[in-house]
Amino acid sequence: MLTIQDLHVDLPTKAGLLHAVRGVDLEAAAGRTLAIVGESGSGKSITALSVMGLLPRGAQRRARRLIFEGTDLSGLSDRQMQDVRGRRIGMIFQDPTSSFNPSYTIGNQLEEVYMRHVGKGRRSARDRAVEMLEQVHMPAPGERLRQYPFELSGGLRQRAMIAMALMCDPSLIIADEPTTALDVTIQAQVLHVLRELQQRRGIGVILITHDLGVVSAVADDVAVMYCGEIVERGEVASVLARPRHPYTNGLLACLPLIGERVAGSSLPTIPGYAPRLTAIPRGCVFAARCDRQDRACHETAVTLASVEGRHAVRCLRPVQSVEKYAHA
Repeated sequence: MLTIQDLHVDLPTKAGLLHAVRGVDLEAAAGRTLAIVGESGSGKSITALSVMGLLPRGAQRRARRLIFEGTDLSGLSDRQMQDVRGRRIGMIFQDPTSSFNPSYTIGNQLEEVYMRHVGKGRRSARDRAVEMLEQVHMPAPGERLRQYPFELSGGLRQRAMIAMALMCDPSLIIADEPTTALDVTIQAQVLHVLRELQQRRGIGVILITHDLGVVSAVADDVAVMYCGEIVERGEVASVLARPRHPYTNGLLACLPLIGERVAGSSLPTIPGYAPRLTAIPRGCVFAARCDRQDRACHETAVTLASVEGRHAVRCLRPVQSVEKYAHA
């Protein structure tokens, strides 16, 4: 469905060119969920925005391949990308409060998407909006169409955002941290809605998150990003049960697992800081924070290499077995 090869995104800053995404390779398939995880600033959202053609002004994007259902996205004009966004690729933004226009009702905004891309009239668009709100289990969908975004709770706004992304029946959904601002109960409901819709419609989903619990619950495949690179990639069951990159292992070690932590004890942390993306180290970008590093890690460029089936890792000294804090 979506093939990304050797994607790079550079952003101009006062400190110089910031290399936000470097050499990213990803594939998203119909009916499967690909999760992209990592710390804030690792390049997850920029990767998604580069697919949608929504990068900040001045950003430089280049890729060997950026193909969606046979269409080369890198060769499309802004106007041509407008026909792809919403119609063929839907996006669920992180904060629906700022993504919806507060001056228009939920109905106005959902209907506009349908009329713009499908070419139907207002009545058909309204019927479609009600249908989509019903599919995301929105209570009293007809009444919600007359409400403004600020009149809905966070959970209902997020459901409305999912409905908007589905208005034109896209084949791929990109969800950028769709549950970050929600409490655990509402988060579970939203994730259930996404999974249910995916199974019913066979759509592909790219889920951007920093929550490994969410990844284990809903994703089929996972790519772990650090400093603009993918450091580990594979099926969820393999990566989370047998993490091979020290960074992935460190992320899993930080999880507050009930029954496996001593009450009152501190959670482990990954020491040090990520390098500046305006001055990328020559060797492994994680080397300065890694307890497995040696001289070669600082001097040798590292590429993704397969370690088991579809499981690949970018590391000269990958973890060979399940360590103390690696959890499925």
